[in-house]
Amino acid sequence: MEVKAFRIPFPDLQKEVQRSEPLRQLVMKCAQRRSMILSQLTACSRLHDAEERLARWLLTAHDLTGTNSILLSQGFLADILGARRTTVTLAAGALRRRRLISYHRGQIQILDYDRLKAAACECYATVSSLFQNFYE
Repeated sequence: MEVKAFRIPFPDLQKEVQRSEPLRQLVMKCAQRRSMILSQLTACSRLHDAEERLARWLLTAHDLTGTNSILLSQGFLADILGARRTTVTLAAGALRRRRLISYHRGQIQILDYDRLKAAACECYATVSSLFQNFYE
């Protein structure tokens, strides 16, 4: 899917949103979808363990980049997951022992996408669906 974007000053956008009902509906739909995604990710952080969240996040990174190889520091992953670096080390180690990923010096390689998907929490499917339907 190719997405094109244009830049418009915010005051001009506000005027157009007020003037155009279809644009207003689209903006509201996008805001609602974004809110749903953020709510799901917030709940995920509270309800699921670090290993499931790491698997979900790696799958999302894969989907957005189209590559199995992802360069991420432990510190960045800790920030993303809302966890300590030691927790990231343990979660990545568990995924590595199951041969779902390889992980060395910030270089993460997804070895088995389908099994990693099975290791992720159900939030992956929910958020992926929301992203896929974002512009529909």
